[in-house]
Amino acid sequence: MGKTLMRFFAALCAVAGLAGAPAVANAAMYTLFDLGALGPPPGAGEWRWMQATGFNNSGQVVGFETHLAQAADGSWSETGETAWISGANGIGLSALPTLGGAWNRATGINDAGWVVGTSSTASGTERAFVVGPNGTSARDLGTLGGTSSSATAINASGQVVGTSTTAAGLRRGFISDAQAGTLHDLGSLYQGSTATSAPTAINASGQVTGMSSASPGMDGTERAFVTGPNGTAMRQITITGQDPTAPSWGRGINDRGQTSGLSAPGYSYPAGFIADADGNGRLLELPIGPGGGEFPVSVDVWPGGLNAAGQMVGRYHQGTLAEGLFVTGPDGHGATLLDASSFIGLTGPLPYWDYDAALLINDAGRILVTSGDRHVYLISPVPEPAVVSMLLAGLGLLAWRQKPSPRKENT
Repeated sequence: MGKTLMRFFAALCAVAGLAGAPAVANAAMYTLFDLGALGPPPGAGEWRWMQATGFNNSGQVVGFETHLAQAADGSWSETGETAWISGANGIGLSALPTLGGAWNRATGINDAGWVVGTSSTASGTERAFVVGPNGTSARDLGTLGGTSSSATAINASGQVVGTSTTAAGLRRGFISDAQAGTLHDLGSLYQGSTATSAPTAINASGQVTGMSSASPGMDGTERAFVTGPNGTAMRQITITGQDPTAPSWGRGINDRGQTSGLSAPGYSYPAGFIADADGNGRLLELPIGPGGGEFPVSVDVWPGGLNAAGQMVGRYHQGTLAEGLFVTGPDGHGATLLDASSFIGLTGPLPYWDYDAALLINDAGRILVTSGDRHVYLISPVPEPAVVSMLLAGLGLLAWRQKPSPRKENT
C-alpha cells in the first residue's frame, strides 16, 4: 500500500476518533444496542433484572443484576444481586468480586476502569468498595466511624463519593482522598445533629453534586448542592423561576462545573434543570407543549447526567399523551425527543423506558439507558451521512490514484 493511501487511512481513523470527541450537536440518527444479561438465561421460577448505573468514555458500563425467585403461591422475592462490568462499547459482561459477602452492586466507573459500589461483607455489613481496572479484587473503603458505607461515583484521580454512617449512627455524605484513600465528611447545607447529605456525582477537580437535607428521609428540606474543588464550600443550587424552598436533587456534573438535576415542588411535577459552575440554574425546555382540554397535562421531566459539552439526557412523561427520552445540545439547549424514527435498524417498537431510565451521556454522545423490563441499552449517535459519504469518496479517489500506470514500451 502506498504512503499516500496509508496517510489517508490514518486521517480516516483520526476523523473516526472525532466522532468520539465531545459532541457539539444532536445526532440525527442513533443505534440501539442491548447489552444482554450476566450468565445463562434464568430457569423456571427465576427472574433477573439488569440495572445500569454508570459508564465511561470508552463505553465500559457498570451496574448490577437482581435475582428473583418465585414462591409456591406465585409471589416473587429478591434472592441476591451481582455487580457487573462490560468491556469497551458495552460488549462482554463479567461479574465483579464482593467483599466476602453474598451480594454487591456497582454504581460508578472512571475512564481508567476503576469501579466503585456497595457490597456485603462476610459479617453481613454493607460497605463501600473499589475494584481496580483488572477487576480481580475488591477493597473495603471503610466508614466515617460507623458500621456501613456505600459509594456512588469515582473521578479520574480516584476520589470517591458516597454515604456512610458516623459513630453517632447518622448517615452523611463523604469524599475520599485520591486513589480511593481516606474518607472525609462532606458536610451539609444545614446545621444540626440530624443534617445530612447524599452525593451523586463528582468531576475531575473534586466538585461534587447531590442532595442535602435537614434530616434523613423525605421531609421537604431536600436541596440540590454543588461544592468547590475537593468537596469544599458546599452551596445550594438555585433555579430561576423555581421556589428555592422546593425539593431538588443534583444528578450529574461535568468538568466545567455544570450540574444537572431535578426540582419537584411539593414532590410533584418534576422539572429538569441545568446549572452553571456558580450554582445558578435554569429549567430545561423540551419541544412539547402542554396537552389541550379543560385540564392541560403538564410535562414531567426526569433528567440524568450531562457530558463535557453540557449535553443532557433524560425521560419525559405527559400523562397518556406522550413519553420517551430526550437529549439536548450543548449547555442544555436545543432538546430533541428520541422516538422510533430516531433509530436505525429498529425492527419493533421502542422499549418502555423507566422513570429514571436515561442515566448518563458520555463525551462521545453515547447514552446509557435501562428499560422498564430491565434490559440495559447503549444508544450511540450515527455519524452524519454526508461525512461518511465524503470519507468513502476520498478513499475511492486515493485508491484510484494508487492504480499502477501503464508501462511505456521501449522503441
